[in-house]
Amino acid sequence: MTPAHAVTVTRKLTTGNLSTTRSGTPQTDWTRQHRRILVLAILWVFASLFYFWTATSSDNPIVFHAQQTDYYNQLANGFLKGELSIPKVPPTGLVHLADPYDPNQNAPYQAQFHDLSLYHGHFYLSWGPTPVLTLFIPWRVLGVGALAPNLAALIYSVVGLAFALSLLELLIARFFPSIGTFKTALGGLVLATSSVIPYLLRRPLFYEDAISCAYCFVGAGLYFLVRALLNEKRRTLSLILGSTSLGLAIGARFETLAFGMLILAVAYHLDRRAVEPSRASRLRQAAATILPWAACALLVFVYNFARFGNPLQIGSAYQLAGFDPTKTPYEQLSYLAPSIYYYIFAPIRFTLAFPFISLPPPAFYPGPIPEAYRPEVIGGLFSTTPILLMLLGATWLLRKHLTELGHLVLALCATALVILAAISLTVPGGTMRYETDFASLLLLGAVLTWFAWSPPGCLPRFAVNVFGGALILFGSFVGISLSLTGPNDQLHAYNIATYQDLENQFAFVPELITKIEGRARVVRVIDPEAGYPMDLNNYGTYDVGDLRFTLLSAREEIDIVAPDSHYYVISSRLERTVSAPASGPIEIHVQVGRNTSSSTLSYGHLFSVKVRLDAGLNRIYAWVTFTGPQPPGAYPDIINVYGLTVQSVASS
Repeated sequence: MTPAHAVTVTRKLTTGNLSTTRSGTPQTDWTRQHRRILVLAILWVFASLFYFWTATSSDNPIVFHAQQTDYYNQLANGFLKGELSIPKVPPTGLVHLADPYDPNQNAPYQAQFHDLSLYHGHFYLSWGPTPVLTLFIPWRVLGVGALAPNLAALIYSVVGLAFALSLLELLIARFFPSIGTFKTALGGLVLATSSVIPYLLRRPLFYEDAISCAYCFVGAGLYFLVRALLNEKRRTLSLILGSTSLGLAIGARFETLAFGMLILAVAYHLDRRAVEPSRASRLRQAAATILPWAACALLVFVYNFARFGNPLQIGSAYQLAGFDPTKTPYEQLSYLAPSIYYYIFAPIRFTLAFPFISLPPPAFYPGPIPEAYRPEVIGGLFSTTPILLMLLGATWLLRKHLTELGHLVLALCATALVILAAISLTVPGGTMRYETDFASLLLLGAVLTWFAWSPPGCLPRFAVNVFGGALILFGSFVGISLSLTGPNDQLHAYNIATYQDLENQFAFVPELITKIEGRARVVRVIDPEAGYPMDLNNYGTYDVGDLRFTLLSAREEIDIVAPDSHYYVISSRLERTVSAPASGPIEIHVQVGRNTSSSTLSYGHLFSVKVRLDAGLNRIYAWVTFTGPQPPGAYPDIINVYGLTVQSVASS
């Protein structure tokens, strides 16, 4: 190859027109691009099948031609009747309470009307109308009955993933035409498994319908807007579709108003980049970019005003939410720091209990938390998706020749951070499912940064590729694990057979670790009466003996992994709870296999029981019985258990 030819090839490489093989022989991008498309299409198919299994395997199959009573179907009924409220009349007893929002007064109505917004004698939803307008009502037009909420979340998730992967391929074709299919597959994998969508689909209720709907339309909006930026063909149509999609997202998740700054940035960029455009052409392009989004935002404001007399009120101030919303501040600067900690840095929990990763109850925040702040189970994005560490190098992109790519990554991250700040400042508590609103933006930015990070020298480039790939694989493992547990361990709770089949398939992992350590481990305690957020059914710590749990009259499962078949001693410290009977003996029963050991509780002494365990996973059941009466209003817990340990007889 002559020097002139080499310069020509180099120039074509930077513009995305030509790539070369390792031998230096020119190869058209067409073959490489279609290979990437095929890889991403296959990934989408398998991810969609996994999404389907996740959305339906917790004893919630998709049902057609059945009556659906979820809130979104009720809102669809209201819309079809020309009403903005759901056609369910609030009970007279609820409406005439001295304070219907006081959880102590409305407790009898919580089970049936939880999280509905009560305002002027009507029930409203605090979740936007886009799912009803784009899926629930059109579904009825098809004549197949009401739409099951898990199917709605599944449809939005699958379509949203298709747009996310299409956007990834579009960006690869523009900025990284010579990238291999393996890195492409890893980039697609992180978007499919680490977006929090698999976690949502484990419990696909109306909450998840709204979130997955926003995820879908945000993905569509970004795809069409980026397509308009990179391709002049049918640009006006792409701008209209992208702007409309981001506008529809507002009607699902109000926080996506933050995309307004991205809309303005796109309009400004296109106006500056235009080559001697006519005034009419510039106005037409700006209108296609801004007006559809603005029209959707205005309609949402009108919708809110028609319901609550305030264009910015979505209904959260009137929810029957288990706490008094009228006395709970929703916009507080003091929420920002703890929410950022929970959404970004809160640790996940490693465990020897399948699936080996779990979300603990809210992690300890090392600072002051406002009294009204109530975090739910959550893991920070740096813990669940460590590929985001690549964003630390995003500023490096801005200094390189790929300025267009660098500014795109910056725009994605800035939008994500604004959405994060909006959620943090307005919601008195963090929850894992809200991460969906901004996770994919950060993930896409991180993947693009990884693609572009090419330090000089073969060894440094190899190290960056391996490090990024390892982070992606770890994040995908975490995402799949959390999709099995969901917010309340639904697979274990509602489909124990499938859960235990999967658990048995991977039982060799904890067994191998205990063999290496040479001792048995208590890996999980499953409390059938635990309240939220302890009702995960999986305390899931590697060292569960450090936790406190309670014993009840109902059977409680204690999972122990033993390195070999042997006799072991299970011991713990016990104390009476305020719910324990004041008189009469309390007996503790421990069942291993078909054998049950019973003993009378003696306070102040270490409780221990000798059992024979098999190598591998052992499911032990413990409960208490008593004869004396419990105090009035007592809870089910009878005994507190501390420091649960298991030791072999030889070493005890």
